[in-house]
Amino acid sequence: ELQQIIGRALKKKTESRYASAAEILNDLKKYQDRLRAEELGALNLRTLLRRLRKPRVAIPAICAVLVMALAAVWFLNRQANIRWARQVALPEIERLMEENFRDLTEPYKLAVEAEKYIPNDPKLVEFFAKGSSHVNIKTEPPGADIYWKEYKAPDSEWEYLGVSPLENVRLPRGVYRWKMEKQGYETVLAASLMGNPVRVLDEIGSIPEGMVRVPASVTDMGKLKDFYVDKFEVTNKQYKEFVNDGGYRNREYWKHEFIKDGRYLTWEEAMAEFVDQTGRPGPPGWQAGEYPEGQENYPVSGVSWYEAAAYAEYAGKTLPTAVHWDVARGGSTSLIKWPQFGGFAVFAPFSNFGGRGPVPVGSLPGITSYGTYDMAGNVREWC
Repeated sequence: ELQQIIGRALKKKTESRYASAAEILNDLKKYQDRLRAEELGALNLRTLLRRLRKPRVAIPAICAVLVMALAAVWFLNRQANIRWARQVALPEIERLMEENFRDLTEPYKLAVEAEKYIPNDPKLVEFFAKGSSHVNIKTEPPGADIYWKEYKAPDSEWEYLGVSPLENVRLPRGVYRWKMEKQGYETVLAASLMGNPVRVLDEIGSIPEGMVRVPASVTDMGKLKDFYVDKFEVTNKQYKEFVNDGGYRNREYWKHEFIKDGRYLTWEEAMAEFVDQTGRPGPPGWQAGEYPEGQENYPVSGVSWYEAAAYAEYAGKTLPTAVHWDVARGGSTSLIKWPQFGGFAVFAPFSNFGGRGPVPVGSLPGITSYGTYDMAGNVREWC
């Protein structure tokens, strides 16, 4: 106010200045009266504004206003989110469930978002009861990093779930790919519906190369102990080693009597059956003892059961029984079963069906319960 009086007195234009000293005195008296009023504690708009300008008053006042403003914004946003959850999210969850009740990953993600705003909504609670489960994931030894992703999205990024053992983890109903890693141990890659039983981690180098562990299970034929099964089908390149090492000449690999059309064959008669297109020992699709060019990683095909059994002896292995094969693929006798919840329908699109012929082993992402590939589609396996 004092600055305003001085400013008027110094105006460049004469008509803008005080016309007389009396006018100046009048304004100065008003200013002096207001100062006295403030000293006496009188409260009016001017004194209130003056007090508010003081830092010890202004700063708390500004903070209070900011807090109230932020609270108002939070409240309005929350109300908008609650309306979204009830009016948009819940109807969309119901629609997605009706479209595909076997794969509830998408409605589950939406429900998790809606749960932030309406956690006790009856419809949401009902969805989680139907569309999710709480699972336990354990490894022996513990301390493995657990990752997961949707089975239908093999190229997506792995999502970190935690360190084993994990208990009471809520997941949507669906089929998932799993990865379990622990330093010094073989990485476990597998797939299953929902959670997993205990997975055994093998120290690096302690299991046969190219094989994966299948845990013990109880079947119609009794209890099976843990066993190993090849991760991939036998390739042309692997079978060529058997041929080149004299596999068709070494009788030690051929443990079974040869029977054709109900008649027993001699060794010589049987070997005459197992030749390629040029009459040399080997699969019927080969020529001059060689597989087709560029197909070294394709599965060997056309071999008889006898040849498959002989190759297994050569490799220091055995053909699986049908029960072992069923367990390894995740069949009805397995601890982790694919038929439930439409598992095979989810599995098939990632396997070699459609009549295009064989493809290189492991080139398709159709992984089974215990980490094997190509057990559906491609070529058949002997048991």
